[in-house]
Amino acid sequence: MMLLDLFTVVFAVMLMMNENNAKQLDSYVNCGGTGHIENITVVPCESEPCEFAKGSKVNVHFIGSFSHDANSVRVQPSVIVDKMNVTLTGVDQELCGKHVQCPIKANELRDAEIEIPIFNVYPNIKTEVVFMIFSENVLQFCVRTKIIISDKK
Repeated sequence: MMLLDLFTVVFAVMLMMNENNAKQLDSYVNCGGTGHIENITVVPCESEPCEFAKGSKVNVHFIGSFSHDANSVRVQPSVIVDKMNVTLTGVDQELCGKHVQCPIKANELRDAEIEIPIFNVYPNIKTEVVFMIFSENVLQFCVRTKIIISDKK
């Protein structure tokens, strides 16, 4: 079984186990890139904007196609605070191997899942998060969506 197939099966099982906590995003903004996003699913998320509890972990699952062949893929997640992009720490930025099967072939659909820790030191805030995914230093996807970080448990 190819790694991509295994990844898809594992994610499908995870979604079935957490179907009440998974949300396919409908209201995100495409902020650039040469690739094509098919869909984005967030766990846990019950409704948009997604609300995340401090001390939790969030899984963001992307399905999309890249515009060109690539051997490296990295993600640059950030949150907008006072009109500035602040990089989210604790995220494995290198996606090849652990998060997506590489090498990438142009126009092939690929799955990638990113785990984002929501640290207790984050403020309670309503803001936007930005995900930029690069392959070979070319912006493939840029997605912005509103989120809420709170003390909820």
